[in-house]
Amino acid sequence: MANNIKIKICGQNNPAIINHCLDLNISYQGLIFYEKSPRFIDTETLALVNQYFKTHKENNTTWDWSDFKNVKKLPFILSGGLNVTNIKKAISLTGADFVDINSGVEEQPGEKSLTLIDGIISSIYN
Repeated sequence: MANNIKIKICGQNNPAIINHCLDLNISYQGLIFYEKSPRFIDTETLALVNQYFKTHKENNTTWDWSDFKNVKKLPFILSGGLNVTNIKKAISLTGADFVDINSGVEEQPGEKSLTLIDGIISSIYN
């Protein structure tokens, strides 16, 4: 896969996982400020993190990436249903140079997994 791909792990709410992602040079950390979400991050946790964050609305849906192959020239962020089993195919089909990963690196809603994060990063770069 391309060495210059940008990666965002969204729904971060655990400082240890965020620090691990920073060690992996993941481009962006996404935070969700919607209190009813299992991925909600409170202000106390937010104070522990010193990097710029973006938020987005979550819908946990996988899109048919093959439909996207004819619009590769538009700037876009590929997101929705990305995980270790489909990330390479999704990037290959769409030509994405920026991926936004959320539930695909969770053991259960709102709980990121170091193992799943390491696995998806390895899959992207190998």
